[in-house]
Amino acid sequence: MMKKLRWIGVLGFTLLTSITMAQNVPAKSLWLRADVGVNLSGTRVVSWTDQSGNNWNASAPSTSRRPLYQLLGSNFNPTFNFDGSDNLDVSYRSGLNTRNFTVFSVHRLTGGNNRYRSPFTSRDDYPQRGYILYVAPNGRYQFWNGRGSGWANMSTSQSASSSSELLIYRGSRSGNNLVKRGYVNGQSFAGPTSDRFSRNTRRPYRIGAGATEGSGNYFWYGDISEQIVFNSALTTTQRQITESYLAIKYGLSLGNNNQAISYLKADGTSVWDAISAYRYDVAGLAKENSPFDLDQKVSSSGNLSVNTSGNTVLATTNNFNLSNLDNSRQALSEGQFLLWGHNNQSMNSWVNVGCSQRVSRFWRLQNTNDVGTIFFQINLNNFPASSTGTYTLFLDDDTNLSNGVVSTHALVGNGNQYTTSFDPPDGVSYFTIGVRDETSPIISNCPSNIQACSGDVITWTAPTATDNCGTPTLTVNMTPGQVFPDGDTVVTYTATDAWGNTSECSFTVSVNQEPAPVGVFYE
Repeated sequence: MMKKLRWIGVLGFTLLTSITMAQNVPAKSLWLRADVGVNLSGTRVVSWTDQSGNNWNASAPSTSRRPLYQLLGSNFNPTFNFDGSDNLDVSYRSGLNTRNFTVFSVHRLTGGNNRYRSPFTSRDDYPQRGYILYVAPNGRYQFWNGRGSGWANMSTSQSASSSSELLIYRGSRSGNNLVKRGYVNGQSFAGPTSDRFSRNTRRPYRIGAGATEGSGNYFWYGDISEQIVFNSALTTTQRQITESYLAIKYGLSLGNNNQAISYLKADGTSVWDAISAYRYDVAGLAKENSPFDLDQKVSSSGNLSVNTSGNTVLATTNNFNLSNLDNSRQALSEGQFLLWGHNNQSMNSWVNVGCSQRVSRFWRLQNTNDVGTIFFQINLNNFPASSTGTYTLFLDDDTNLSNGVVSTHALVGNGNQYTTSFDPPDGVSYFTIGVRDETSPIISNCPSNIQACSGDVITWTAPTATDNCGTPTLTVNMTPGQVFPDGDTVVTYTATDAWGNTSECSFTVSVNQEPAPVGVFYE
């Protein structure tokens, strides 16, 4: 029996291990990220060091083709700007030209829609081999692959964005064919289609160009922040883990505001649950060393500029301008995540909540492993005026502020930008912006000072408390009907309303020892 149980235990461990491994992403073939491994000449990128461990580094083929390095690029992270004539090449590698592959690219197109533009390609024209991601002259994405003689094109209706976005080209082998799929910000938008496929066998993997022989062609016009190539067609969970890393790092909303998508940590567990009401402008802070070295210390949604009304920035230190790489920024601890997104409701009028007011929009927070104190900035341009002059962040464990709030935090203004700090509860919580009731409760009939003797039972009539909204809570540090210690004791009543406004009334109970009796004493 013991032997049978031992085998069952081994089998169970094996199955759990297999499930865990199936969720983890495989080894990367190529990993190029603008926040590390960049070699510069002035502000121009000379070469880009591969972080996959394969040492398949990229370099500019000439000084005239070096892209521009930008420290503050996408979501406080660096990026490279390609001006329509720049590119970087990785020398031919068979490991970048497999029959199954998945390529992730974080980029944005800023111009040049009059011709084909390619953020990455691994192709050969003579004969036609390999794969290409294009933005066509009409501004829409196309996925090409070589057949050995001629090209197969999968056209789409998806237009390239002028904001950073995450594009995925996934190819999987089916006989001699390639099954192509395309995803943007976590959402499938192209394929599957199947075409005969012939792999590139000699040309470089190109970043920011379609072809680089001679004077080159199909150059990218815009930014590129990161690219990852896998020599396998990732599973749905593996793809989602990789998407989550890139989305948190670059402030991208998975689902593109059309569907809710969960964000997953490396083991496949959710750090942002797919909830349709709160799928808008998702961003996050995080620290997870493996498999992607995620270390995001300041973040905002890439859908909104910092000058857009309602734009929120959260950071681990009280600075909302410096790069994520700045040494002054404090990293979270391993396994800590804080993600947020809103319900897309109005921000231009007040909703009454008792004697306080709030906007209709709520933001949902999901805090994994308690990130601690976070610094917060929001743009309040076009918000309604504050009747008290004090804008406030209301933090709650639900969205029903009328039954009390977890905490309130006054916002300090600087132009349209307002800031505060707070400690979000572990797990799920919500915040909104409003104007809090600042009227303190009134305490009536506060008792007068009391004189008593040792051992006396002290009593008095308790005061009453009223408020402009609702009935406040009245607490006291000492209660009537008890014996007080000798000396002076201050009795304090505190009235607290639903918004944390307080009033106090105090009186003193003085207890004196009884005098010794007067009499005649004889020896």
